[in-house]
Amino acid sequence: MCETAEDDVMMILLRGRIAVASAYLCFVCLLAVVSQPVSRPCSKDIIKRVKSLIEKEPQLRELNCTLYTPTAEDFRQNCPRSTLKCFADELQVLIEEWDLHRLKKLKLNTRVENLALTLNQTDPECLQCELLKEENAKKFLQSLQETIEMANLRGCP
Repeated sequence: MCETAEDDVMMILLRGRIAVASAYLCFVCLLAVVSQPVSRPCSKDIIKRVKSLIEKEPQLRELNCTLYTPTAEDFRQNCPRSTLKCFADELQVLIEEWDLHRLKKLKLNTRVENLALTLNQTDPECLQCELLKEENAKKFLQSLQETIEMANLRGCP
């Protein structure tokens, strides 16, 4: 086949239209991503799981374990990430102490840790988990519940 100069011009125009269409599509996609609302941490499912653990606590009381226990006040005072990270670490201890296989599958400690990663922390001077007061499992779980409820007040719609 013989191509003429007119065919060459048509090919260039077609390629140009495809390039413009591709650029336009990329621009629209970027706008869609940028205009999405910022996701805020919300953890209503964690509350349900913590409440079920609190109900289970009397059956498991004979284990007599103590856990480093952050408070809602620790969370409120510019230390949300380290507070939830401590809760997650201590939940892992609790799971192992109580040998809660079902809880291992629910990955409650992982859920709390993931929630911690979504939060900003402005105070580099936050207390290390090991410097917090040790409490029994029930008080630990109640403090966790209160802290998660506070986090939900900030983040849930």
